[in-house]
Parts: sequence; C-alpha cells; structure tokens
Amino acid sequence: MARRAVLASWLGALVLLLCSCAPERTGYVRASELAREFELRVEQDPLVGRVVLVGERPGGVLEVVVSPGLDAALVDGQLQRLPRPSRYERGEVLVAEELRRAVRQALLVVPRRPVGGLVRKVVIDPGHGGKDPGAIGPTGVREKDVNLDVSRRLARMLRERGIKVVLTRTADVFVELEERSRIANREQPDLFLSIHADAAPRASAEGATTYVVQEEFQHRDRATVTIADRAALAAQETSLNLDHVGARPPTRTGQLALWQVMLTEYRRESRLLAEAVQRSLPKETGQSDRGVREAAYSVLKWTYCPSVLVEVGFLSNRTWEVRLGQPEFREQTARAIARAVFEFDRELSLGEGLP
Repeated sequence: MARRAVLASWLGALVLLLCSCAPERTGYVRASELAREFELRVEQDPLVGRVVLVGERPGGVLEVVVSPGLDAALVDGQLQRLPRPSRYERGEVLVAEELRRAVRQALLVVPRRPVGGLVRKVVIDPGHGGKDPGAIGPTGVREKDVNLDVSRRLARMLRERGIKVVLTRTADVFVELEERSRIANREQPDLFLSIHADAAPRASAEGATTYVVQEEFQHRDRATVTIADRAALAAQETSLNLDHVGARPPTRTGQLALWQVMLTEYRRESRLLAEAVQRSLPKETGQSDRGVREAAYSVLKWTYCPSVLVEVGFLSNRTWEVRLGQPEFREQTARAIARAVFEFDRELSLGEGLP
C-alpha cells in the first residue's frame, strides 16, 4: 500500500462501527461552535456527510475531519478516538467535547512534514496494445507503440526518484480494460496514470488533454452510476486492510460509508494531478493546452485510487505525428508527466491541495 498511506488515518477514523443508538446531548459541542472558537472554516460535503474544519497555524494548515456516526476524528492526519460518535441534530453536526482539546493541541504544533515522499507506488497503463493498435497516424505511427514507449520512459524517471512502478503491460500485448483496473486495484497504488495519444477527424486538431472520471455517468444498461454505486462495487471487490491503525473490521454499512468518502477524495486528488499535468505537458512539449476534462473511460470508472488518463498529443495531425514518433519528443513527454507527479506529491506534502 503506497499512495494510500496519505489516507491511512482516514481509513482508521472512518471504518469504526456506526453507532446504532442516539447519544445524549451532554458531552457534545456543535462543529460550528468549535470552528468559531478556533477561527476555523467549516466545509461540509453533503454527498458523503463528512465535515472538514480547516484553519491556518504556524508552518502550515490544520485539517480536522469528522463524519456523523463515527466515534473518531482525523486531526492533522492522525486518528483521534472519541468517547462518543459525531451526529446530526437539527441540521448541525455535533462532535464530542473531547475533540476541543485535540484541536487546541494540534494548533500549537508546527508540522514537520517532508517535502514529497507521499507518492510511493504508481501504476502506469500504456493504452491499447497487441491486436488493438489504437489510433494510427497518416504515416503509420501507431498509438500503442507511442503509449508503451512513453510509459516505459515515465516508469524509469519515477523509479529514479525511488517510486515503485507497476505497468499494466510491458510489451506489445493486448490487455482487457477490466484487467487494467484489476491490476491497479490489486496493487493499491498511490496514483494511476493511463497514457494515450489522441486522434480527431479534423487533421489540424492538436494539443494535450488530461481526463478525470465523471462524478456520475451512464452504465451499459443506461442506468446512472453515482459515487455511492461505485462505493458499493469497491466494497465488494477490494478489501481494506486496517490492521496498521488498530481499527475494528468494518460492517457492510461502514465499508460503504468509507468508500464513498475515499472515492470523493480520490476524485478531488485526481483533478489536482490532472491540473499539474496540464501545467507541465503543454509547456514542455510546445502543444496547446486543451485543459482538464471529465469522461467515463473504463480505466477511470473502476480504478479505486487517484486516476487520470493523459492524451499526450494528436496522431491524426501530421506535424505532431512526426514528433510523437521521435524518441526525443517521447522523452520530453515522459519528463513532463513525471514533473507533474513530483509537483502533485509536493502539494500533498505541504497541504497545498487541501479542500
């Protein structure tokens, strides 16, 4: 488990058993009151019900995460067990009074976090392969070859920085889309990067694009799939090892609540990574910036970690096809994506990507 180390304390705080009985009002304080007392701002996520208190302190940012029904909180990335679960009352979130002391102590601590080092494992997915060539340029450059070469170069650069890398394919072989997601979920990486080259009917189309998963999308049966639906599937397919935080095994309800929180966080971090790629790739390669977009690509829908799909350029554009066929340009492309990963890692370490 690598990148998930960033969220390890989340797991401990959020998988504790949901309390079945309503606690007494005694021993509680409103989250809004706590925020006013310590000059924190309140951010509520109605989708998963969590409440985040965020504030400045010497040397960085303090973040406190509470979720109604759970008898723990996440204070500055550390699990804080509470004697009573947080809960809703008349539209407000109540938290155990003991949280006040933990917040007060955290505000006095100057964080000493390393710059970088939170991204420790990455799965790279070279798109297409084998019988599936992907896009083919006017002079015959095949997308599957571009994807694999760029992915290998990217893997080398990440490994040089001490990051463990797993590729969904290392040769010109065909890998089913579902298997690519299974590989990523089995490896439990910190990031998933799917590498592709673009094509369009208009020969003049050019530029780099990075995709993140849509919040909701249509499935094959035309039913709308939400984060809650993805959470249910994740709970079925992926087990959560929480021995390192001493948490009790989660109930079915607890797993669903946890996965909704995790998938929401992963989607936010996916956008942070995508934005970093778009700051780096066009600048490094001289292409147009086509921005961060949302899509329902299979490898994004069913991969349970921060995930992006990068279109490194248009093979249908003769000028850019020539460049995408050049080893030097592929090296530039890989370097740009690697720099984006390092920038993303730095943002997480410094707390600059907090909501």
